[in-house]
Amino acid sequence: MEQPAQPVPGIGTPFVVRQVAREENYLPITFDLEQWLEHLTVGDPADEERKPGFDVRIGSRLQKAVASAIQYEKLCRTVKFHDRESARKWLTGRVSIYDSDYPEEEKFVSTGTHWGLFTCILGVRGIPGKRGQLSVANISHLEEDPDDQTIFIGTVGANIPCHYHSNGFDVHLVVSGSERWILFPPNDNNEKNPPPDLMKPSRFPFELSTVYSRHNVVGGCIPNNLVPYEVELSAGDLLYIPAKWWRCFVVTKPGPNAKKQYAISITANCNRKLQQDSPHPNATDNKEPTLWTIMDPLQKAFTAKFKTAFNDANIGPQITTSVDMAEQEASLDEVAILDEEGQLPPPSPTQDEALDTFFTNIGEPKELLIQWDVPVLNQVLSQSIPISPEHSGNIDQLTVDHFSWKRPYIIGPFTTQMHDVWDAFGHSSTVRHVNQLLHPNFH
Repeated sequence: MEQPAQPVPGIGTPFVVRQVAREENYLPITFDLEQWLEHLTVGDPADEERKPGFDVRIGSRLQKAVASAIQYEKLCRTVKFHDRESARKWLTGRVSIYDSDYPEEEKFVSTGTHWGLFTCILGVRGIPGKRGQLSVANISHLEEDPDDQTIFIGTVGANIPCHYHSNGFDVHLVVSGSERWILFPPNDNNEKNPPPDLMKPSRFPFELSTVYSRHNVVGGCIPNNLVPYEVELSAGDLLYIPAKWWRCFVVTKPGPNAKKQYAISITANCNRKLQQDSPHPNATDNKEPTLWTIMDPLQKAFTAKFKTAFNDANIGPQITTSVDMAEQEASLDEVAILDEEGQLPPPSPTQDEALDTFFTNIGEPKELLIQWDVPVLNQVLSQSIPISPEHSGNIDQLTVDHFSWKRPYIIGPFTTQMHDVWDAFGHSSTVRHVNQLLHPNFH
């Protein structure tokens, strides 16, 4: 049974403002896919490292694949389209591509059997994002342009696994297509002895200031003891996500007769920063780079050969037994957010002001998310992304000179025991020890 999440929206509560992009005359909402790709085309044809192109992460739409494992970015293969027209044709379902290194059912890749997700951070690729026409700040009433704004172009089924950001709140704007978002409230880190986090936090795969959940939410595998909130977003809608709320999304088909098979959206992360007069002004900043020092080499070394040696040596139990795994669950996100005194770092005055300004001026009504019954939501998620009946081999194939494949950053699959071992390296005690070795004067 569905019921309202809370009677009154507030800064600590996710909410949606419908059609704000249209009301604020946000110009990019009028762009078609060709115009978006044109804006995002940068690079130097003469530079091998910076050649123009579009890296699209590929995942399976087969239900057995979606339900069996989380399709993390670093475990997915990626196709690089060498030109804008090739990317557009594939994203709109007009052509398929071929990958000879995969099993028969995975060789032909089209939007009928697979999903694709292109991501691009404004400013990083030379795309004008600071107060440029693409910036979310143009409609979100943020006084400062967020440094971290990510553009997503995804086909039906494209998804981001369940996670949260430890460093601030987020605003997410859909400019084309539709998306389903699932959110979960955060664990209470202000308690002296917080209960184990039911979301099963993990720092695998490692991303700065990002904590993943081990639950395959998108695959419809939400445990019954969790409290999910759901919302469907369409073009023009803006979603506010408070700090540390768990979230994931999946691109959905706008309607049974809709021709558009993709969505375009932008997330802006408004970073939490420590006050300059804090007793430990660099605590969080030091811990995340330290964790990167530990985790990045492990991720790069995680090849099939490494996994075989790992299993043959049976070293998993030797490592996991040295760490209290129940206590570890509550400590993984501590590395990302707590200072050396075990306290939440106070937000800077500028962030408080930015949040107050956003909340006051973003507009009304602020629509609350709906709390869902877990079995019902799991059923909806498992049935919402049907495979297209046509075989991808029945449509035109893109010739190999227009694209190339990149293999997954980390070789899967990833077992539960190996996940436990990975997280042991990210335990707060490990990070604290390495941090002291790297920064002897830091306490």
